[in-house]
Amino acid sequence: MKPFGQEIGLVSTTALKRIYYRSFGMPDVRFQLSFQNIMHTIKDISFERVMDVGCGGGLITVIFAKMFPRCKITGIDKDELAIINANIIASEIGVKNVEFICTDVEDAPLGNNYDLVLCINVLQFIREPDSLIKEMNHALKDGGYVIIHVPSFPLKSFMLRFKPFKYRISDFKETRRGFTETEMRTFLNNSGFYIDKIEPMLKGPSIASRELQYIIRSVHPKLNLFFYPILQAVTTFDINYKIPANMLSIAASKR
Repeated sequence: MKPFGQEIGLVSTTALKRIYYRSFGMPDVRFQLSFQNIMHTIKDISFERVMDVGCGGGLITVIFAKMFPRCKITGIDKDELAIINANIIASEIGVKNVEFICTDVEDAPLGNNYDLVLCINVLQFIREPDSLIKEMNHALKDGGYVIIHVPSFPLKSFMLRFKPFKYRISDFKETRRGFTETEMRTFLNNSGFYIDKIEPMLKGPSIASRELQYIIRSVHPKLNLFFYPILQAVTTFDINYKIPANMLSIAASKR
């Protein structure tokens, strides 16, 4: 599978950046693993209308739209600046089948008749995650799918156990630290979903790579460009680890 975010190289301002992005994609360990998991999960799903709930700056949304030009993709986020940036990225890359809406997913209805809803690393910021899961069910057609990524609880950490490293990490302002598998199963079952799979993401090597990336960025953002290919290579060793994961990937269909 090609690296996530190679398309950013099309709009990079320097030849060196264009070469870098085309070679390695977006230099972000978590984004790469999330994108790879999404692509693996949807390989047997057919869809025409897709919603990305809590799309942020729209990177996943835009690349998804470019990969599936016959689909209509809608990204929703309450951060006005993030939506502006998402529209800029879509325009620069030349993606026409995507739209972005600035609204608070906790307060506004999500619409309806979607075939697929993505909710990637969003629920930990939501005051009432069960309510949003129910709203995502309402937004789907019968038999439609939702893909959810959430941090698992208890969270596993390596470098961030140590105060000198932990203080370098920004406060992401989550409303909670993570979710148990039992809790997510209860939310989805009570919201009218049939759970197809719940699988672990970000095990030992990937957790260490992600935390190292946070620390490296805090020293100087450009250092990340140098170290990222090494950090991404380390994540391939996840398959050898049986320890609990740092994240859960969930696929569920509307009953």
